Amino acid sequence: MSDLRSFLAEHAEAVWELPNPVSPRHDLTALQHVLDGQRRYPVVVARQVPSLDGQPTAIPVVLNLTASRELTAKALGIPDHRQTAQWFATRTRASIEPEPTPPCRRWSCRAPRPACTTCRC
Repeated sequence: MSDLRSFLAEHAEAVWELPNPVSPRHDLTALQHVLDGQRRYPVVVARQVPSLDGQPTAIPVVLNLTASRELTAKALGIPDHRQTAQWFATRTRASIEPEPTPPCRRWSCRAPRPACTTCRC
C-alpha cells in the first residue's frame, strides 16, 4: 500500500462514504456496532464530522480499516488473508530498533536542540 487515499480508491467497492453529517460522540461507534452485528465490514469514510464543540472541521474520519481480514491482508501485501496471523507472528519475533529522528538521535533524550549534551548526539 503506497498511501491510504490510493488504497481506498483501488478498493472503492469496500468503502462507504457517509453522505450526511454524523456526530463524533456516538454515531460512528454505533454505526460500527450495527455493521459488526450484520457481519459487514466496509471501510467507512465520514467527511462531515464536526468537532466536539460543534464547529465544522475539514478533517475526515476513516474507520473500520482493519475490520475486514481480507482488506487488511491486501493493505499489508499478504496474498492470502489466512496467512495474516503468521505474518504478524514472524514480524513480532523479528523486532527492529526504531530509527530516531531529529532533534535527537536517541529516543530517551528529551534535551532541546541544539543544546543536547545529555547523550552527545
